[in-house]
Amino acid sequence: MLSRWDWPLDRRRRRYRAMCRGDAMKAYLDTPTPRANTPYDSAEFIVVDLETTGLEPLKDEIVSIGWVLVTRSRVLLASASHIVIRTGNPMNQSAIVHGLRDSDLAAGAPLSQALDEFLSALAGRVLVAHHAPLDCSFLDRACTEIYGVPLLTRCVDTLELEKRRRAHRNQSFSSGALRLGALRDHYGLPRVRAHNALADAIATAELLLVMARRRQGRGKIALAQILT
Repeated sequence: MLSRWDWPLDRRRRRYRAMCRGDAMKAYLDTPTPRANTPYDSAEFIVVDLETTGLEPLKDEIVSIGWVLVTRSRVLLASASHIVIRTGNPMNQSAIVHGLRDSDLAAGAPLSQALDEFLSALAGRVLVAHHAPLDCSFLDRACTEIYGVPLLTRCVDTLELEKRRRAHRNQSFSSGALRLGALRDHYGLPRVRAHNALADAIATAELLLVMARRRQGRGKIALAQILT
């Protein structure tokens, strides 16, 4: 029997499957998503990060995407992928943040190819990101442009998980305290290079495992308890 978490997703999957274009999206939508009652440690996760030309999904562009698989409470580095995406627009000031030059992007892959590969990795798994609404907004727009439908996925947001934890404990915090680097410091993880899509995806994957391990210390957890 489908839970209240599952049936809306299944209904939307059928509707999107009838509307979408592109074999990659059709294959993705044909693959069932883990149920909400799936134990956390039985699910597989694709942890993703994007570098973009700005923070406005309606006008800015994705310039790189990195992801890595988490399964059985392990980060599988052999699964890691990083794709620089071709764009004809100059980077201007955004290059200061992500370090990608116009020449790097000119030699990059088409957005459609990057999305095809990403959907293949994400099929049957749960998406994880730090500050997921921003990444998902960019992915929604990109998928709508390429496939005619937005990205339909279960999602875990490590920033939101920490916000909930602190709110539950009535702990005050600044917005800066929820940044990826700040949370890695808080949980005793080493500092890593920031603003590289793959490095940030791996950094988020490690943060997810530490947060989940602490939460599992209070008993088994299901996906529904950590989904955004």
